[in-house]
Amino acid sequence: MEYIQYRRSIVLMKLLGCIPFVAFAVWLIFSIPRFGFFEQLTSIVVIIVAFLFFGQHLVIFFYFLVKSSSVLCSIDKQFIYYKDRKFAIRDIEKILDLTIHVKRLPGGISGFRFKMRDGKVIEIPTHYLLTLDQQADALDIVKARMKQYKQDQ
Repeated sequence: MEYIQYRRSIVLMKLLGCIPFVAFAVWLIFSIPRFGFFEQLTSIVVIIVAFLFFGQHLVIFFYFLVKSSSVLCSIDKQFIYYKDRKFAIRDIEKILDLTIHVKRLPGGISGFRFKMRDGKVIEIPTHYLLTLDQQADALDIVKARMKQYKQDQ
């Protein structure tokens, strides 16, 4: 069985990258009364963008930093295990793009999307926790398992 897991050091670096933007937004909140009208409007827009984008990612990265296990999903020869569910590799029709579209985060989040033979789409979010190399390696594992299953038939 192979485990798709993230490195906590990467999550910590991304968390530390979000902190200055959120701290700047908090500083702007306290500085608004001293600004003129135009600066107040600009500050409000910057505060909203900082909290909506970086604030959400800050919370997500903090959650995954303190989470007890760094395993996102696991793959064996026949199944992909994600949380309490398992998906048969033989039922995967094709691998879709690597972006999961959600309403609460602009641009969506990174993750694996699989179109199943019955028409359902299975989404396994990675929340930008994997590096590009790790994500490519994970996709290669799934593709190899799919190819191996087709050859066994």
